[in-house]
Amino acid sequence: MDHFRDAYPRFPDLESVKSALSVEEKELYIDLRPFINNTPYTAYDTSYYPKIFGLFRALGLRHLVIVNKNNEVVGMVTRKDIARFREHNSRGNVTITFLDIL
Repeated sequence: MDHFRDAYPRFPDLESVKSALSVEEKELYIDLRPFINNTPYTAYDTSYYPKIFGLFRALGLRHLVIVNKNNEVVGMVTRKDIARFREHNSRGNVTITFLDIL
């Protein structure tokens, strides 16, 4: 197991990569626009958990952009974030339990 752990990290740290780049290489960029969703699903920062959970379930989302009342991005909710909570509904009494997920 120690041998396995010694192999990580396999990649150089960011500082060594930056120092190895030439001035010309630092000026290059990658256009990621073909891969970006220009109209992602969003929810307001005041949305309730059941609504957000329902969006993930109904639409099969991996990520949900959270916006404020001015439609400015203030956060991101992931599928893993949703999986950390369990909702319990007993006779109209709703409770949410936090699950310890690594």
